[in-house]
Amino acid sequence: MGGETTPLAPCRGEPGRVDTEATRRIVAATRVNLNMHAAAHVMGLDPQPDFVNARTFALAACGAFQLVDHREPLPALFDAGEMVTFRSAAEMRALAEHYLDRAEDAVAIAARARERVLREHTCEHRVTELLRQALPPHLQPGATPAPQESLDDALARAAQAPRLDDEEIELRILADVREVVRAR
Repeated sequence: MGGETTPLAPCRGEPGRVDTEATRRIVAATRVNLNMHAAAHVMGLDPQPDFVNARTFALAACGAFQLVDHREPLPALFDAGEMVTFRSAAEMRALAEHYLDRAEDAVAIAARARERVLREHTCEHRVTELLRQALPPHLQPGATPAPQESLDDALARAAQAPRLDDEEIELRILADVREVVRAR
């Protein structure tokens, strides 16, 4: 093992997990990265391709070309010209050979995937979408806060409001609860 001179030789460190910087060097030195989603319940390719791993986005963000085992959600996240998928080991090998022979095609695909990730799939995009779905409109990022009413003004307004009986109060509360449940 001592005198290897491949581009990946300097990336090899101590046995065990590869740190982030070494991972970047490996990805940068690799012309075709294989991204196979782990499945603990089956050997080989996952027969239930219902999720996309974080590695898909990380490799794309690094500008790395990748072959990804087929995932059902991928077409909603990336266009065909941004990601290359395979469904079998034989197809994976054929695609790897194809893109090793056509490096300029692989570089172009990787560049388009990187552009897509930076445009739509960063952590900032995910957090913004989470907040959009979780927060009421007046608490959304960028929302204009409603002017605050003083306590004196609120008490004066309440004193002038028509009085409700207990039954009307209960009905209004139930209607509000029903609207909240329907909104979910």
